[in-house]
Amino acid sequence: MRYLGGKYRMAKHIESLVLSNKGDATRYIEPFLGGAATFSRIAPHFKIAIGYDIVPDLIEMWNAAICGWVPPSDVSESQYRALKDSEPSALRGFVGFGCSFGGKWFGGFARQKIAGGRPSTEPTLAPSAARSVLRQIDGMRHASIELSDYRSIRVGAGDIVYADPPYAQTTPYEAVKPFSTDEFWVVADAWVDAGATVLVSEHVAPDSWHCAWSKPTPAYLRGDQSVEFRTESVFIKTPAGTDFFAAGVSRIEKMEISL
Repeated sequence: MRYLGGKYRMAKHIESLVLSNKGDATRYIEPFLGGAATFSRIAPHFKIAIGYDIVPDLIEMWNAAICGWVPPSDVSESQYRALKDSEPSALRGFVGFGCSFGGKWFGGFARQKIAGGRPSTEPTLAPSAARSVLRQIDGMRHASIELSDYRSIRVGAGDIVYADPPYAQTTPYEAVKPFSTDEFWVVADAWVDAGATVLVSEHVAPDSWHCAWSKPTPAYLRGDQSVEFRTESVFIKTPAGTDFFAAGVSRIEKMEISL
């Protein structure tokens, strides 16, 4: 499912990096679940996996899908408009992100003329978004999906945390309140101090964080139009006395490592 800032193009690289640093960890935490592209791949490797998000509709959607709800493959523009002002629900979560331009929360009803460089047989994003949701829940069935602000999450020694927060200096969207990047890094440092290994996707990070992975990636406004390239990075910080690993780098094509 398309999601603003989603990591579906990077998910396999992040999975490799997380598992390289797994060690004896049994608990995996994602404080910003979003489109679950990384969570659905990584969660099966841990005894305990918890995905959190602050958007009620999103949590309702993922929990409903895990319990058997099937998102619709046909959503009209009138339904889209009506759901924008309705009460939180699984359907509203699916439509608000999955059927919008760029996966931005009710950022405009998306029509699709071209997919994969060829004329599309599916005029809207609903069919592909529905398939994506159903495909991803296979890796989430044993996990816990919970509604929470990242600042309220309890992180302990030995946990592995992967965080994909709203990037600094990017336009916020209506589903959440304005985000403080400075406050996030304070909390992330506290997680490390509690004994967790923490990985964070961002463009830049404080000096005490190491860049473990970096790669230029295309940023798409529409499925058929690449608007720019930007460098995606994953930063890591481990508890005092431990080292991080970047094992498996040689198996990942076109990966750029910056230490």
